Amino acid sequence: MKRMRILGLALAAVFALAAVMASGASAVKPTWKVCAKTAKNPETKKYTHQFNDKLCSEKSETSEGKYELEEGLGKAKPFKGKGGVAILHNVIPGKGDITVECQAFKDSGEVVAPSGVVNVKSEFKKCKSLGFPCKTEGGKNETITTNLLAGELGWMDKAHTQAGESLTSQAAPGTGYLAEFECEGEAKVRVHGAVIGLVSPAHVVQKESTASFAVSEYGIGQPNSLSNPPAFEEGAEPVGVLLTELNGKETGNTWQPEGGLVSGQEATAINKGEKLGIS
Repeated sequence: MKRMRILGLALAAVFALAAVMASGASAVKPTWKVCAKTAKNPETKKYTHQFNDKLCSEKSETSEGKYELEEGLGKAKPFKGKGGVAILHNVIPGKGDITVECQAFKDSGEVVAPSGVVNVKSEFKKCKSLGFPCKTEGGKNETITTNLLAGELGWMDKAHTQAGESLTSQAAPGTGYLAEFECEGEAKVRVHGAVIGLVSPAHVVQKESTASFAVSEYGIGQPNSLSNPPAFEEGAEPVGVLLTELNGKETGNTWQPEGGLVSGQEATAINKGEKLGIS
């Protein structure tokens, strides 16, 4: 039963997917941008904008470009993505870093103005920890599916060269569950909080983006805990981290630990959708 406690507590970060966002108070936040074709100046009959090409990558030396980078979503086409191995880190006091691996995942969602993402859903496959399979109740074997997630973009550095994303419960941001599942009929697990990842490239307009989630020691909650970044550069308030609670025989069929155990995720997803930039 002790190993089932470790198993349940270790399964948090696997649910935050690669897709796109961040939340919290901000001074200057990144927004979704489109490369829009502009009209000629009615008086001079000339174009008067910054870029020469449809991707807004080539600046006009004479300021007579046809295109301009503008806040917008284009046709707001939904995005879809996929990734390989996703590794969950959960440092259990006295046990060390217990990892959970899912061998592949896919995600989908929608972008919203000015800097948000909604209806994000992730499905992780071939998920095991300590040799035990885990799955969403009523779902396929070794498959964990998140609830609907949402969030916004944010900056990861003061120079605004790197954009980030966060994911949290869409129904109840910060407090609602990102995922609820069961492992081997021994323990039920629920995950709340939020997770932040890096979205690249920034300042480039294209259909494809990469969402990368990495962990480090941020000194949050438990000593030596591994988590994803808890806040954005411009955030006055922390976005939050992933928190896991377990309900099983070892916990007396109650949710433990109170408030959840800090968790972190490593994963990378390639997402494709509308031709957008982040700046």
